[in-house]
Amino acid sequence: MHKFHLPFRAPVAFTLLLASVILVAVQGSITYFHASFPIIVVSLLSEVFICQIVLSEKGMTYNWNKLEWSEISSLKRKRFLGLPYLKVQRRKGVGWWVPLYYVGKTDFEKTLISYLPAELANELGHGK
Repeated sequence: MHKFHLPFRAPVAFTLLLASVILVAVQGSITYFHASFPIIVVSLLSEVFICQIVLSEKGMTYNWNKLEWSEISSLKRKRFLGLPYLKVQRRKGVGWWVPLYYVGKTDFEKTLISYLPAELANELGHGK
């Protein structure tokens, strides 16, 4: 089992926190910090609880949604706003757009391909 997370959530929270402190120092009012505090908390919590993907022999867990490899009917590489995604078409249910820029201890795309059944890996041009 491998866990991956989005690379940029914590820096966003840190930037918001730093901007809030600077605004408090410049304006002399704590209002800006109070206004941005919920955004900072949500950003940090999303890093820990929401913005993760777990790959295993059975399938993947994306946020709280689970998908078994046998449920996938097709895979296609796509780009949206310049970022790479994998469009996952399911046999039943709504398709997924999985970001290919997740980070972890291993390369996300290579690890994903290693877990895919052979016919799906071939569809992406990576035979097993």
